[in-house]
Amino acid sequence: MIKWFLKFMGLNANNIKSPSRKDSGGVPSVDLTKQETEILLTALQNATFSGDLIEPLYTLVGKLRIHYKKIE
Repeated sequence: MIKWFLKFMGLNANNIKSPSRKDSGGVPSVDLTKQETEILLTALQNATFSGDLIEPLYTLVGKLRIHYKKIE
């Protein structure tokens, strides 16, 4: 299911650049398990969004996909 969603979104980890973690601006990093990442991706797949959220959502899904690939 997740692989279909990622393919449907046309995301390729090589095309998405994640911001550097060097300067986090005081924001703590979050470590997600594989199951938590799957839940977030599934929730995003089943949700409805307005047009102004498409680009930020696309970036977010890309980051989640990169994370998912790392912990697979």
